[in-house]
Amino acid sequence: MASAGEDGAVRFWQVPTGKAMGALEGDGGRVTGLAFAPDRENLATSAADVSLWDVATRQKLALLSGHTDAVADMAFSQDGRMLATGASDRTARLWTSPAAVCARS
Repeated sequence: MASAGEDGAVRFWQVPTGKAMGALEGDGGRVTGLAFAPDRENLATSAADVSLWDVATRQKLALLSGHTDAVADMAFSQDGRMLATGASDRTARLWTSPAAVCARS
């Protein structure tokens, strides 16, 4: 499980114990959303842009830019090949193949 907020950090938690499992430092500023890929190996975080992260290494894999206001919600497709985002700028975007962007060599 992961949580985020005003400080820009994303914190990982063990379920069901609630034990903290580390954090990643985002790009600074408020994180408005989180979405795990179906394989749970990658995480998308949002603010004005969307960052894709490797959960194991806590390294940023990609930055998806295009919305002009904060991303309010996002979800990966069931197969992890697409990411849908909706923003306060009243737009929705479909990012094709974010899993390919995140694929490990």
